[in-house]
Amino acid sequence: MTYRSLTRAQKLRLPRRSAIGRSLAIAVGTAMAASSALRAATFVPPNLNPGALQQQTLKHKPAPAPASQPAGPVLSGQTPSTQSGITEGGPAFTLSRIAFSSSKFLTPLQLQALAQPYLHHPIHLADLQKLVARVNALYLKEGYLTARAILPPQKITGGLVRIELVEGKLGQVTLKGNSATWPSYVLSRLPLKAGQVVNDRSLADSLNFFNRTNSVQLKAALQPGKTFGLTNILLYAQEPRRLTLDLDVDNYGNPATGRLEGSEYLNVYSPLKLDDRINLYSVQSQGGIDNSLSYSIPITTWGTRIGVSYEFSNIHIINGAYSGIDVRGRSWQVDGSLTQPLLATQHWYMQAGFDYSYNSSHTLVGGLDLGPTNVSRESLGLTMQGNFSRGALSLIQTISYSRGADPLDNVQHPFIYNGNFYGFFDFTPQVYASLLSGWQYTPTNGVSPVELFQMGGPYSVRGFQTDGITGDSGFFSQLELHYRATTFADAYVFYDGGVLFSQYPTEQHEQAMGLGARWTFLKDHITANTWIGFPFNRVLPDQQPYIIGAQLVFHLP
Repeated sequence: MTYRSLTRAQKLRLPRRSAIGRSLAIAVGTAMAASSALRAATFVPPNLNPGALQQQTLKHKPAPAPASQPAGPVLSGQTPSTQSGITEGGPAFTLSRIAFSSSKFLTPLQLQALAQPYLHHPIHLADLQKLVARVNALYLKEGYLTARAILPPQKITGGLVRIELVEGKLGQVTLKGNSATWPSYVLSRLPLKAGQVVNDRSLADSLNFFNRTNSVQLKAALQPGKTFGLTNILLYAQEPRRLTLDLDVDNYGNPATGRLEGSEYLNVYSPLKLDDRINLYSVQSQGGIDNSLSYSIPITTWGTRIGVSYEFSNIHIINGAYSGIDVRGRSWQVDGSLTQPLLATQHWYMQAGFDYSYNSSHTLVGGLDLGPTNVSRESLGLTMQGNFSRGALSLIQTISYSRGADPLDNVQHPFIYNGNFYGFFDFTPQVYASLLSGWQYTPTNGVSPVELFQMGGPYSVRGFQTDGITGDSGFFSQLELHYRATTFADAYVFYDGGVLFSQYPTEQHEQAMGLGARWTFLKDHITANTWIGFPFNRVLPDQQPYIIGAQLVFHLP
């Protein structure tokens, strides 16, 4: 896989945040201590709530890489000849009727339409052979590779001729390459029953659905069976590596907990040989650490998947105005999800999902616990993806209902609509453009810390401090124009912009432009990305005239 295709695959599942510091400023935390005097002195600003930090890490932690779909058609096989074996000349005869044997694929109207030009006028044997070739061509057009029309030896009497339609029945199924997947898991998800007619189109659709909803990818080859009329199927399985590890070093963190950060992402594929996945993720900066563990497994033959996860984090503010009062925090979250594919073809994919999560966080100032902030959330989501010859797109939309209480027992029940879009288009083999957008809308003013929309940094508006400002609602976009200098180097220019809406200030804008470059080394085992962003406007008092970002990722093995 090239770095370009890897980058696109990552973006189609939405780019990740690389650390807790990157997660700062998604939410507001107003924690109060026991006495009113201490409450007045220990207001915790928006970018320091531990639950908010953890929530952002969860939203942007890497997901398992989407499966690389096999190139070319998923189904191949020997096709019937449409022209060979035609014998010219011979005696002429006139037909009043052409009878076809029964077909599961072609309708009587289709067959009679092909036969009509050969009735009620003198024809030769070569004409009947051409009719057989036309029937076979129709089978191919309809996608039925195992079906044949045959003109059997016969004596023409009463102007009647018979054409046999042989639609191959399934003989033997062989599966190869499935060291990490049980054969029963694969075969139970395909319409393959011995002795039944092989419906090539249905099989191709099932293969595309399987490949869209599983990490293991399949291709099938049709082969002649042991006896006439039987078709064998050879299935090839292409599985991901059982164990992969990504090591990341970057300066994408929030200054409050340290911009320099590192992360490790371990993916264990199919430990039960059921296309299940275990993911371990850890992010460290000088002032924070976040660890998460997740597991998912399919539970039906039509792609339903459940998942569970747990995450625990600790933070310590080490830089900025609040570093001198010893602000610390801890947070944990549990999550359960259910997803169901609604459409899965070679070019389109649609998935619905339900998610429940519970987050609990504590803020400590000078060792004093200011009390918990607890938020539970139910979400309904819809994911749509499309792949084309010169581009791709992805749209994710979520509607959530939350119930939360802060240390002052302020209870909120907001409805929130979130969305993300990513798409790219190839203008030429060297030049392509990409667009990434994210948005949130809620009618509620002053939502809980874990619900606020953040802006600023490498995954929203570059050129501004990571997670520098927050609001109840907002949106951002990143527009990039890329030039592929070589197969391992990619230069780009970008424009980022966004707006936030909240109680005060009611509206905040960020705009920036910049340029960057990406490289791959050692056959995609190392990727690097660096950029510089220049802001158009000032939103923070200590804002810098430009920000440089750098990231280095090691992919093992």
